Amino acid sequence: MKMRAWIGPLVALLLAACSQDGPLVAAVDRYAAVVAATCAAFCRCPANLGFETTQECMSDPEVGTLDEGQKRCMVDAFAQDEEAALAYLECMIPVERGFARCMVESPDCADMIYAMDHCVARYTEDAELCDSLPEDVRYEFMACWSASLRADELLELASMPG
Repeated sequence: MKMRAWIGPLVALLLAACSQDGPLVAAVDRYAAVVAATCAAFCRCPANLGFETTQECMSDPEVGTLDEGQKRCMVDAFAQDEEAALAYLECMIPVERGFARCMVESPDCADMIYAMDHCVARYTEDAELCDSLPEDVRYEFMACWSASLRADELLELASMPG
């Protein structure tokens, strides 16, 4: 009888623990959130990227926001070496945050091309310090971006004559 008294709470605790996302999923979610902030910074000047509205820009899969499938792809890629992946993401999250902040510091859309050039250079330099993923993990992680463009491609797109 006493055994039954603690089995229910134990089962509930185990189910709750198993249903929670692990640190890798949480880190990918944080990374996706800062990538979305970077996209929002780019999309505040939608015409520079060939869009009519900010909403149109943000909803375009080519801009770089991560959908659930891409996030799952990243979690799967990173699961190969969770320790290296967590270290990489903890390094890259502030880099992405800095990139978004740099883009927002541009006073107006007319200055966005200069800001993008400057911010991409800073981003590239900072991101190189995070280069810690094993090659196979990096390859699979980069494949998750296949439906999205990153900053250097956005810079090229923004610098094209309208």
